[in-house]
Amino acid sequence: MQVQRTACFYSHLNLSLHTNVDCNTLVAAVVHRQVHVISLLLQNGTTSDFEVRLGAWSWDISTGEELRVGAGLGEPYGITWRAIEYFENSGAILSWLLQHVSSNGFHRGRTILHHAILCGNVEAVRILLECGANVESIVKTTSKTEFRPIHMASRLGLPGIIQCLIDFGCDLNSLTDSGDTSLMIFAKYKQEECLKVLTRAGADFGLVNIAGQSASSFAE
Repeated sequence: MQVQRTACFYSHLNLSLHTNVDCNTLVAAVVHRQVHVISLLLQNGTTSDFEVRLGAWSWDISTGEELRVGAGLGEPYGITWRAIEYFENSGAILSWLLQHVSSNGFHRGRTILHHAILCGNVEAVRILLECGANVESIVKTTSKTEFRPIHMASRLGLPGIIQCLIDFGCDLNSLTDSGDTSLMIFAKYKQEECLKVLTRAGADFGLVNIAGQSASSFAE
């Protein structure tokens, strides 16, 4: 009876969400960060294997570029991805959902770990890695561009996430398809705080990319 009343109540919250959205009770609870409600729903067998369009991020599969978009325009993707966008401080919602859905899910070439990095969410990244997400997962686009989580964090300039990836054993000197290391990406985009993190971790300054450029030449 308690679950039925809770589900009934949250079904009315659909109207307060974005327009043109197919929203169910679990989605409404995630958006409103209702930890107790989600616990009840999952304990009573509510399915979490579905996709929903709320309007947040969209990306071009040919280039790997991402774009912030409005209501009804974002990619339809899984509820765990939404739990990252509507993350609550304890991280309990994401942790519970990951007991039912893989932490290595792909959508249009990206993993959920890349999505957490795109959102700049350090704690979500940590929870995903603790739940078995692959720290070396590779994004593949139709143009054959490849990059790992640390490369994305490097381009976005996220030292906290970079440190988290290092803590979980990522390869500091892994290469993009053009032969760039994270250190080169940091230097290219002048991300000084990120450079400090990688330097302390022992990244190799001597490597060069396909074009013969090093981290030092990018910095110059």
